[in-house]
Amino acid sequence: MRQFLVFALVCVLSACTKVGRPISHAERDQITEGVTTREELLNRLGPPALLSKDGNGNDMVTWVYVRSAFLGVGYKSQAFTARFDASGRVIEALLTEKSKPTGSR
Repeated sequence: MRQFLVFALVCVLSACTKVGRPISHAERDQITEGVTTREELLNRLGPPALLSKDGNGNDMVTWVYVRSAFLGVGYKSQAFTARFDASGRVIEALLTEKSKPTGSR
């Protein structure tokens, strides 16, 4: 019986998931294209989830946040991507969000 309870507890706890940290609109608004640097964003937001390059060879860095409610009933996800010029300054910054509140269908 004890093993079953431990197994059930592990299943319940693992049903709620959180990856990364949310990025607020206020944080996004503090980023100034042509001024804010890659180093500043790394210091503010921590390590990114994805590093890539655009078609022109500019670096692109993406931070991700995902929170899923019990059994995936509700969720919130964000992706924040910044594109940098050769000097390491932000060319473009984009915050995208998607969510499904708990209890909605």
